[in-house]
Amino acid sequence: MANFAFVVYGDIQRVTGGNYYDRMLIRALEARGYTVTVVSPQDLKTQQTSGNKPLELDVCIVDELCHPDFCSGKDFAGFAEDTLLVAMVHHLAAQERLSPAARTRHLLQERRFLRPVDYCICNSVATDTAVRGIGGYKGPGGIAVPGVSRAGAGTAGRGAAESKLHTGGPVQLLALGNVIPRKGIHHVIASMAIEPPLPCTLVVAGNTEVYPRYTEKLCKQVAKLGLQEKVTFRGFVGEEEKQRLLAAADFLTVPSDHEGYGIVYLEAMEYGTVPVASRSGGAGEVIRDGRNGFLVPPRSPQSIYRIVADCLRKPDLYNELSGNARKTWEQHPSWEATFEEVIDDLEKMTRKKTL
Repeated sequence: MANFAFVVYGDIQRVTGGNYYDRMLIRALEARGYTVTVVSPQDLKTQQTSGNKPLELDVCIVDELCHPDFCSGKDFAGFAEDTLLVAMVHHLAAQERLSPAARTRHLLQERRFLRPVDYCICNSVATDTAVRGIGGYKGPGGIAVPGVSRAGAGTAGRGAAESKLHTGGPVQLLALGNVIPRKGIHHVIASMAIEPPLPCTLVVAGNTEVYPRYTEKLCKQVAKLGLQEKVTFRGFVGEEEKQRLLAAADFLTVPSDHEGYGIVYLEAMEYGTVPVASRSGGAGEVIRDGRNGFLVPPRSPQSIYRIVADCLRKPDLYNELSGNARKTWEQHPSWEATFEEVIDDLEKMTRKKTL
């Protein structure tokens, strides 16, 4: 059986959507009988410089977030000639809201990173389009959208979805994920200050230590707008608490500047929680605007305000959206199914390399 290395920054158990996707891909590979070793870029460089022999790997998958360590043209030189080099792309850094200089730097690095790659796995059509467009990649690849895990989860989610009815209390908004500028939480907070104010609350749940200055900025924004009684910062939450928050929320409001896909939107749909996402990136591949969720222009608090206001005036519309969101989750492919085609491709290419 082929021997795989999977290259990531830091601890792959760290809670991010990208790490979760990578772990599920590794699980799918191991279910096929493959051995997968998780390493860092520094681990690889240490192995490359510790001996004269090239690294004996059948397949090396590199999470594209590591592109700064694989863009010199020499970084893949230490692998055996028949090693299959695979890029796992969640989204290109050059698509993020960066300064012109930073965007140009990342784009050059990402193009160099992709140049020697034999196969590219993308998490959405939008990401694949960017990789083959601004990324300049011309080789073979496959699209494996994030899947869903249904074991032991469906009953609780279905019950939450069926009970989502407006009863006159405040609308509950939830921002879930690492608290970083790209997630657009400041736009959600700004929407709550638009006149006339709407009866709603916001829970911000996610790691606040990734970008402490942004968390501080959000706290100041809340105080300046007088929303201290309406906005709660929960910090990092475990899986059980995350599920409780998703079940209790009416809307998942994560209007990111860009998402390659957005696993969190699918997670919300399990509970009939209506997702509000940005049009930028791949969220539109799972969210059908006005049918099972909403897509808003990036950086548009007014759009978020109008969505909540419309659903307050038309509770039947909200209930329809909530039911459709749950149906979307029920009909979405499992993780095992979504990775099947790309793993088949890797098997075929590995056999060809070794012939």
